[in-house]
Amino acid sequence: MHEKPFEVPTVIASATTVNTASEPPKTIFRNSLHNLPDELVLIIAAQVPDQPTLLQLARSSIRLYRLVTPFLYRHFEHHLFSAPQRLHLFLRTLVHHPSILTHVSSLALRDPRPGAAFHDLESWSAWATGNYNPALPSRDHASFIRAAAPLLETQQHRARTKTALLTQEEAQAALLLTLTTHLTDLTLENPVAATERPRFVLDHLVLTLLHPVIKAGRALQALRRLKAVSTRMEGGQGGFRLSSIAPFFHLPRLEYVTGHVCFEPEDGHFVDFDCPAGTSSVSHIVFQRSSVCPRGMGQMVRACRGLRTFDCDWAGESVGWVEINFGDLKAALEQHKHTLERLRLDTRKHFDSWPERDDGLVLPLGRLDEFEELKVLEVPASALIGWDEHGVGGFPPLVDVLPPRIEELRLNEGAPGAQEAVVQLASRCLEYPSLRTVVICLSAGWEEGAEEMRGRLGWGNHGLEIWFEDGSEVDHFSSGGSDG
Repeated sequence: MHEKPFEVPTVIASATTVNTASEPPKTIFRNSLHNLPDELVLIIAAQVPDQPTLLQLARSSIRLYRLVTPFLYRHFEHHLFSAPQRLHLFLRTLVHHPSILTHVSSLALRDPRPGAAFHDLESWSAWATGNYNPALPSRDHASFIRAAAPLLETQQHRARTKTALLTQEEAQAALLLTLTTHLTDLTLENPVAATERPRFVLDHLVLTLLHPVIKAGRALQALRRLKAVSTRMEGGQGGFRLSSIAPFFHLPRLEYVTGHVCFEPEDGHFVDFDCPAGTSSVSHIVFQRSSVCPRGMGQMVRACRGLRTFDCDWAGESVGWVEINFGDLKAALEQHKHTLERLRLDTRKHFDSWPERDDGLVLPLGRLDEFEELKVLEVPASALIGWDEHGVGGFPPLVDVLPPRIEELRLNEGAPGAQEAVVQLASRCLEYPSLRTVVICLSAGWEEGAEEMRGRLGWGNHGLEIWFEDGSEVDHFSSGGSDG
């Protein structure tokens, strides 16, 4: 399957041959785009969603080419292992016109799109035999190697890396990430590190080459948002590993990390998270439809200097099972008690996978009274009052464990004793003067007593808005968290 080649470089040639004849008086063409001030042209260009229209704008005059160029190059999305010549063309433009590099702010490297030509690894291999050639034309060898100097200087095996740059699309993608020094947003599909077994598509070579450049401070220094996703062509459980994205936590401006389908199954087999505790600028972590073991989760959280958002949606049914340990997570979050503003934990897709004591108790997070900035809390009831199925007792009540400045509480799953806990909270809500809304998701754990609880709580009583949502249908193959 061939994609249409990247067309932006044609603007460079055409912009020098436009008709430069003097324009008619402005009194005649008041509504012409050419008569608008630069500020308005930039506002219009920012609203144009498709590249062909931007190309036509850029070709219409030298002035519009100058103004529109940043929008032409601001985003580049490429599907690897299908049309490498498209990547070559984009790279060639950047190499020969380095001033354009400052305009590239967003990149997405994705899997090949399945279609009529192939739908899995076996059919892709058959298709690739006669249709896939990632080797660079010989005319590009010298210029690409010169441009790759920052990448090559960080590699242990430079000769091998040079060969890869000339012959492998994954290495060429690593070069693109090294060159785009003003990049702020990056999406990687199926990122795989050298320590893992390579999967089809985004091969480990991209990150194997990129990681040492990141650690040397010579790539992606302006990156603010990272999104790592796994959406493979072939079925089965599993996803990318934390070790694939750990080096990105070294980046000085990275704030938002979103992981979609991450599978880090066991503490005993976890590869150390390669970022020292308290050193990362990451402040928002969102993991959707993922399963991350307590050790991996803890190391990632502790790597950050000051988290403001932590959002994790466990999904054992569709990804894989791990232990969920609220106590370990609370211990890791303790260092962020002065910064954490939003905490969301969703275990509805991941039941019966937390450690139980001999008496059947599942331990909760514990008291959150020192989390002074925590305003929004969305968790299963068991994360706050534990899972005390046999009435053993010993956990503090819900009304005593909430953060002092909480504004919104969402209970996305019930637990034994949760109904009484909510009723007690409503009767003592004045102890939390900022609390305005409680949302109860009527899913697992709320089956019995829900109607009685509705009657006891009423609507709008106690100065509190209490809402009930239908959560009986849980989608195991999509996520419900924020997007970071």
